[in-house]
Amino acid sequence: ALPSTKQTCGFARGLLRTGLEMAGYDVVEASTAPEVMRLLDHRPADVLLASLDLPPNGGYSLLDALRKNNGTAKLPAIGLTSGKRVQTRPKGDSNDFEDYQEKYDWESMIESVKRLSASVSAPTQAEVKQHA
Repeated sequence: ALPSTKQTCGFARGLLRTGLEMAGYDVVEASTAPEVMRLLDHRPADVLLASLDLPPNGGYSLLDALRKNNGTAKLPAIGLTSGKRVQTRPKGDSNDFEDYQEKYDWESMIESVKRLSASVSAPTQAEVKQHA
């Protein structure tokens, strides 16, 4: 039997959180775009990881909302994909993710988080918002 989509997302998010914490990052989870926005209002982050299929309208909708908000407009963001094929926005679109990573490619994802978190003011400890 296969778990429901909600259970699958929770399981994937747990794996992602564990991997990032093992790499030394503080992780704050959110399962929907509105929850991400509420969390970012109260607790700034160094890097955002967002699934391209984040409820309710997808990772691109979340990214658009973040880019319109002065407090989160410059937040580095990684779009998480389920597979190696990635549909990016057109070149030159200022509302694109800084990077795309496959959800289960740990080494590449950790390198991306490390690179993007180094570009913010507190590079020794990245706080990651994510949804798997």
